[in-house]
Amino acid sequence: MYHLPLPFGCTPCLPIADEMMQDEGRKAQEAIYSNFLALQTQYDTMLQLELEKHVWQVKANNFEATITR
Repeated sequence: MYHLPLPFGCTPCLPIADEMMQDEGRKAQEAIYSNFLALQTQYDTMLQLELEKHVWQVKANNFEATITR
């Protein structure tokens, strides 16, 4: 909580200022988490494509090996 000094003491806690700070923090956390999820999805997609490429390469190699035997 934040206090504003007055010549004759201190104001009561300012819940509005505190709420605004919490709201900004929440927005920042949501943005970071959203970016993390987007990157994770992109990485998962790239990994899946790489695995599929590897599987097709193995299948092609096995097919070539079958023909040459």
